Amino acid sequence: MNNATSLPLATRTTNRSSYATVSVFAKKAAAKFEENETRDGFPTIQIQAAKCSSGNNTNDRYTWDTDKIQIQLTRNELPMVTAVLLGLIPEVKYEFRGKDRNKWFSIKLDDSGKHYLLALQEKSKDLRMIPILPHDAFYVANLCLRQLRRSQPWMTTGDLMISLKVIVGRLSHG
Repeated sequence: MNNATSLPLATRTTNRSSYATVSVFAKKAAAKFEENETRDGFPTIQIQAAKCSSGNNTNDRYTWDTDKIQIQLTRNELPMVTAVLLGLIPEVKYEFRGKDRNKWFSIKLDDSGKHYLLALQEKSKDLRMIPILPHDAFYVANLCLRQLRRSQPWMTTGDLMISLKVIVGRLSHG
C-alpha cells in the first residue's frame, strides 16, 4: 500500500444548489470536483484544491475559504480528464490556466498503478497533490461522464465511452 500520509480519509458526494460535488480528502490536501458551466453554458467540472490546515486525523480542516486553488475545465479538457480517469490515457497536464495564466494542473495514473494523482498549483501558492483512490475515481469519473452526457444529449453514456476510447484514447497514444 502507499504511504499513509497520502491516502484519502473520506469521500462525500453532495447535491448543493443543484450542482453535484465529489470531495476527496487526503492528509495534506483535499479536492472538490463540482458540476459547473462555462460562461457560454457548456457543462463542465470545476476543481478546487485546499491544503490541510491542522492535524492528521479525520477532523482535519482545509483552507477552502482562505487558500484554495480553483480551476474550471474547458470543453477540450473535460473529455481528456475523463479519459485519464477511465484508464484510456495515462495523464494530462494543462498549463497557463486562469485569468492571469498563472495556474496549472495535471492528473495521471500514479507510478504504482494503484491510484490517480491530481496536482494543482497557482503562482505564489503551495503545490496541492491529492491521491485519488479507485473508489473515489469511480465517483469523479462518473461526474465527468454526467457532464459530457449533458453536453451531448443525443449520445448515450455507452456512446460517450466508445467515442472516448476510439477517438481520445487512440489518437492520444499516437
